[in-house]
Amino acid sequence: IFQNNRKDVEFLSYKFALNKSRFFNTTFIEIGNTFANTEGVTIWDTDGIVFQNCLFKGKDREGIYTYDAGVSILNDNKFENNMTGVVTTATYPMSSKVQIGSGSTTENKFTSNGYAHIFASQTAGLIGDYSLDIINNNFTGGIYGIIVDGTSNFRIAGNLLTTVGWGGTGVHNTGVNSLFNQNLIGCNTYKNCSTNGINAWGNNKEMQFLGNDFQMNNGHDFILGQSSSSTDKGTIRSIQGESNNSAGNCFTDPGPQNDIFAPQNVTNTFKYYFQGGEPPLNCDPEPLTPGNYTKQAVLQSLPPIDCNQYGGLPQGLQYPTAGDLNIRRTTLHQLAPSIATNEYALNQYYKTLQEKDAILRHLLKQALEAGQYSTAEDLLLGEQSKAAEWAVFGLRMEQKDYTNAAVWLNQLPIQNNDDATFRDIQLINLQRLQNLGSFQLSATQDSFLTLVAESSSPIRGYAQSILALLKDRRFYPDNIASGEGYIIPEQPSLMEKSIQTGTTIRVFPVPANTLLTVIWPSLPVESDARILVYDILGQQQIDEPIASNETHQMLETGELPIGVYFLIISDRGKPLYQTNFSIQR
Repeated sequence: IFQNNRKDVEFLSYKFALNKSRFFNTTFIEIGNTFANTEGVTIWDTDGIVFQNCLFKGKDREGIYTYDAGVSILNDNKFENNMTGVVTTATYPMSSKVQIGSGSTTENKFTSNGYAHIFASQTAGLIGDYSLDIINNNFTGGIYGIIVDGTSNFRIAGNLLTTVGWGGTGVHNTGVNSLFNQNLIGCNTYKNCSTNGINAWGNNKEMQFLGNDFQMNNGHDFILGQSSSSTDKGTIRSIQGESNNSAGNCFTDPGPQNDIFAPQNVTNTFKYYFQGGEPPLNCDPEPLTPGNYTKQAVLQSLPPIDCNQYGGLPQGLQYPTAGDLNIRRTTLHQLAPSIATNEYALNQYYKTLQEKDAILRHLLKQALEAGQYSTAEDLLLGEQSKAAEWAVFGLRMEQKDYTNAAVWLNQLPIQNNDDATFRDIQLINLQRLQNLGSFQLSATQDSFLTLVAESSSPIRGYAQSILALLKDRRFYPDNIASGEGYIIPEQPSLMEKSIQTGTTIRVFPVPANTLLTVIWPSLPVESDARILVYDILGQQQIDEPIASNETHQMLETGELPIGVYFLIISDRGKPLYQTNFSIQR
């Protein structure tokens, strides 16, 4: 029993491939309020730890918190009355797998955790059929059930969620720059949840919701909406189910107020296949709420979805080869021109895509377990995608090959602001990992990471994880019941903040391209002020004098690379005003 500790157990980076620590029948508990901000187990950069038959109870923060680590939470673990049951995060694209529950063990039980039962951020690994597997768990009470934020490959299946408050399962921008497209929320039961069953915000490319049983009080069974992070519309797979097999969800009865909510102006349309004919007993298979989707009745001619097998290798292909992978890649290329107009081609495309992803994951797992990293990199680069290039960077970070990771990072193409933000976050991360004994965030780096972490960026999770690891800070995801922004204490905007109380500095346009206008309050006649611009590594990029009667200037920014910058107006070395801006082209 670990009782009334500030932190019960902490694992630091482990030099061997796997940590073989096992926790059986172990209790992690806080009784009363002995310490503030109590935590159960934190795990950093250490794979292989297993929890079975353990109790985590009464923690002010998390029962289990992981950074860049794979973990297995299996067989009758209990998380009760913590702020959050399990949090899993990453500081770079990791390859490890997080397993919470399985189809072959006794269910884990999550009860009355104050904020969320599970919060997973940036879980886009390469090992196993899914990087994040949340299977066969029981969730009761709490504000949120399961939240997945940022680029992720997940299967959430076979769970029971009862009387969860604002949302049973929420996913946010999980498809942004995702290498593996097959994400599933399936075969779950949503019972008496107060607001919504499944909430999908932003780009959740190719995600399916299949075989779920909705027994809701009010709200909607499934809601798709626009992300607060961008103008990207809410997106899931363009077909739910197949032309010869239904999606298999059972919607709440009565349906018109409670099934699918997909507003026209903030979502991309999709097609929903439902079982026609006489409805099955205790199941309403047809969604009735009007929305930005079409629907088609089909015969349930194939077996119902098996969520335990979803995303697995094609039948008869137990030992796939690189040749099998290339056949699928070629087929996808051939089908792509027809999928917009040919329903048969679209169904074949998704079937082939699922097979391709399964084969690629299988081959990657083989290569990584054998230590054949060059083979793994070749497999990834065969995808010819940005997501694969980020995964190669992650592999080099995981091998602690920081020199070659930096070389790879600096030659990645910068096509938009997310690319630049990723590069700048990882430049800081490389400094941290190369100087573990002495590294401290500079004020500039801290400000930049905070700016990203508190934004709605789809890759904010990397910044959040670094700040949690180095500064012990905690971040909460969007309100998944409404799609609105962060639930964090109010604080001054980092985009317009002054060191002098009651005065501000303004910069526009943001993001800038070739010119940036800077406006500031009047300065004293005797001032000797300058405009200074720094990149996130603290390197000075601009130094311009300010005449005492000036209150604005236009800066040439055409030579600055895409990224985030810090602008300071200083008088004789003393900062007067500061703000942030970004460059995007």
